[in-house]
Amino acid sequence: MGRVQLDRPALQRLQDSAREADDRQRARSGRPLGTPTPVQKATYAAKLGDLVVCVPPAAGQLITLPAIETRDAGRPVTVYNKSGNAYTITIRTPAGVTIDGAASTTLSLAWGRAICVVLSATEWGVM
Repeated sequence: MGRVQLDRPALQRLQDSAREADDRQRARSGRPLGTPTPVQKATYAAKLGDLVVCVPPAAGQLITLPAIETRDAGRPVTVYNKSGNAYTITIRTPAGVTIDGAASTTLSLAWGRAICVVLSATEWGVM
């Protein structure tokens, strides 16, 4: 795969767009994109840009992804299992939205395993 060459104006527009998305995220959640969010509850409603660090309170956790807004396409949510236990973390979508065509996906491996889902204009996708 070849390298993509961006001219200076195109690169500037891309950087401005990323800054605007970070500003929107900061306005919604009070923190910048990619800030680790330790989760010790059985359920958690993720926000765009979250780095969800699961610290299990019990045998499993449920992480619910936010609704789709077309302007936020390309924004990720990453879920990380910090536990030494291979319990199941279920990542689900709001009603009517899918993750690669399914209503949910799971992360069931221990110690440092992560899953990143990225928002498109119509659904979430596993990276």
